[in-house]
Amino acid sequence: MDLTPKLIAAADMCEAGEGVSLDELAFLLRYAADELKNRPEAVRERDSLLERLRARVLARCELLHRGEEEMNRAREGSLAELEALDDALDTELREAWGRREDVPPEPQGAAGLLPVDRYRSGR
Repeated sequence: MDLTPKLIAAADMCEAGEGVSLDELAFLLRYAADELKNRPEAVRERDSLLERLRARVLARCELLHRGEEEMNRAREGSLAELEALDDALDTELREAWGRREDVPPEPQGAAGLLPVDRYRSGR
């Protein structure tokens, strides 16, 4: 039984001040708690990773001043949508900051060396 719509509807009814059957609400809460307790660890880990990806995509959307449509996709999108959006935002961030993946980072302690000097033999 998928509880999400029922729990959301019950929460909305409580917020609106509508009458909610306490027996039904108690049943839903107990059932949801039991379901969460019995979920396999892999599902909890997947959910955790998905939430971290969602948070990263939302942060990138804010950093790039994205519109509400993309923010909503980041909040509610599937894993495939989040990965596609993350790739697009990553590319845009790299272009915005002028950093390319094909340029190797400066080695530590190599200040002042030209790129050609780093690859000469004897250095």
